[in-house]
Amino acid sequence: MKRTIAILAGILLSTSAFATGEDLENCRWQNGVPIKQSVCDSMRRHDAETAARKAKEAEQRREAQRQHDEYLAKRQAEQEESKKRQAEHKVKFEREEAERKAAAEQAQREQAEYERSVAKKQQERKAECGDDYATPRIGMTLERANRCVGTFKLVSQLNRADGVVSTYRAGRIHIHVMGGKVAAWNRY
Repeated sequence: MKRTIAILAGILLSTSAFATGEDLENCRWQNGVPIKQSVCDSMRRHDAETAARKAKEAEQRREAQRQHDEYLAKRQAEQEESKKRQAEHKVKFEREEAERKAAAEQAQREQAEYERSVAKKQQERKAECGDDYATPRIGMTLERANRCVGTFKLVSQLNRADGVVSTYRAGRIHIHVMGGKVAAWNRY
């Protein structure tokens, strides 16, 4: 008999369908039939445990929702910060790109100005030197060779019976000068 009651109590505790409509304070079913005291106590404990479990689960759901909301807020803040950094980086990149472009244009203008000045000087030298421009001639003075061919630097001197031969170099051109005039020249 006790075994049957225990099985019946277990079934009652495991299913909430049997527990609906009972008055556990007075240990009566909905229709007024009394409930055995041990079964009633067991049902009360079951209801208390179920209520505690539901309250704990509700608290866990609220905590999980709170953590999820915090996570979403944090992710949104990170995304906004990332967008802000990207916007700042884009503005900085565009500014630097504009500065690079302006510097490149300035360098091109300076290069063009330099090339024009070199071309102008070259034209002036061509007009001044005529056929002697960039080509040394035998009998040309050292001063004219420096003006028309290039700036020569003394490389060596050689004492001979007929005088001193000085060798000058400007780039790939060597000239040999005796008595202030070009005696010979060659290009390497």
